[in-house]
Amino acid sequence: MKQVAFVVALCACGSKGNAPIADAPPAPMDTFAFSVTGSIFDQNELPVGSAMVCVLDHPEIPCATSDANGEYVIGLPNLAGDDIAIQVTASNFIGEVLLEEEPATGVAWPTEIPLEMMADAIDELATGAGFTYPGSGGFLELRVMGGTAGVLTGATATLAPAAGAGPVYVGSDGTPDPSLVGTTGDGGILFGNVPAGIYEVTASPGSAGTTCTVSPSGALLVGDWPPEADGATTRVEVADASVTTNVNVICQ
Repeated sequence: MKQVAFVVALCACGSKGNAPIADAPPAPMDTFAFSVTGSIFDQNELPVGSAMVCVLDHPEIPCATSDANGEYVIGLPNLAGDDIAIQVTASNFIGEVLLEEEPATGVAWPTEIPLEMMADAIDELATGAGFTYPGSGGFLELRVMGGTAGVLTGATATLAPAAGAGPVYVGSDGTPDPSLVGTTGDGGILFGNVPAGIYEVTASPGSAGTTCTVSPSGALLVGDWPPEADGATTRVEVADASVTTNVNVICQ
């Protein structure tokens, strides 16, 4: 599973501007409340240039493009209390969607984002999990863990509305295994070829007396999306040709 650094760089850049009309030039950076700097790199920690960084469902926010050093700057309005889905795409890589719950003040943003090369995604999603990739729809990576020992076996997950393929559980060696019927010590669960949209994913523990809850925000996940009562169900957004990665559930 990928590790994402959540280090935020902010600057006060003036008042929030009006949303640009379709096909209008990008809004000047000083029309936004914040600017965030970040970097995109591959699994070998090499920079990824020309990557597009976008906030889904927010057409008023222009996408940013990384330079040859993998660095980018994106302007953001005040999104306090909102839940956002950040998509990063680049040629020869599978896209990535990260879910973030914005704090009451400031901004939460994953400024160091690793992308997975398409060849490695094919090996994991197509060869290992049995999904069609490249193919239609997007993918979801869910991690279910125990609250104390960090290992939970036999947990399951469902997606609502039911769509695409899966779940496929990840073996203890980190490899997807379609023959498995529950989580191993890895805790990974994959759904594939899911049409773009918002879904509810629910985790169920594999042992009696154990309950599952969505982890608090700030631990490589968004909480309930949009916010709901704490529980084993969270909402996630899936985008075409991308994998939604930072969804975690704790069962104890």
